[in-house]
Amino acid sequence: RGRVNYVTKMLLMPMGGGGGGGGGMDMHAVASDKAKKFARYLRVVVYMHLLLCIARFLGFAWVAAITDLLTCLLGYFAYANLNMCCIMVYLMLCSLDFVFGIFTLGVLIAKKGEGMFHEDKWNDNVANVTQIVAVPFYLFACMIAWQLFKEIRSNLYSQIPTEDPSAGGGGYQGSYQGGGYQQPDYRQQQSSVSTTSNPSRNFVPFQGSGHRLG
Repeated sequence: RGRVNYVTKMLLMPMGGGGGGGGGMDMHAVASDKAKKFARYLRVVVYMHLLLCIARFLGFAWVAAITDLLTCLLGYFAYANLNMCCIMVYLMLCSLDFVFGIFTLGVLIAKKGEGMFHEDKWNDNVANVTQIVAVPFYLFACMIAWQLFKEIRSNLYSQIPTEDPSAGGGGYQGSYQGGGYQQPDYRQQQSSVSTTSNPSRNFVPFQGSGHRLG
């Protein structure tokens, strides 16, 4: 139960580190080089997503534009803080956009066919082109977000301290210092447990003389 609570806390707490009252772990300090590389990739994806959002505004697709704008904001927190919760939600939203994008594009082609583009309706042309481009983009965004999610999850679980059996499941061996987990001194812990469990080792025989009463 202690490990579950620890993982839940690290998933949901702000991971910006440093300021604030939360004092969460700075994931940039423990993230691997591969995770940082995918974070840079995700930043490029978010910039591309923002361009897609602007194109939807130009095509007067207001609902899709606002949805993409909120998703871009979530993507920013995902790559800036390396927050697993934000990465996971961004991945889910892009997956849903991909599925609904395929459905919308199929309906659009079935209804209009070759008449999808008109010379006198530039906003419809922009909206249709954006819809065509959005489908492969969402798939690409899902791939990058998923790779980053796996790396951050692996880095996070590698930082989980082991439980101390003598603490009744509520304590952890070792501590965090300077943003990293310090391994415990198992020899000192075993010596302490052995001394506590075997008090006879510290027994000192009585050195005085006895007297009988009566």
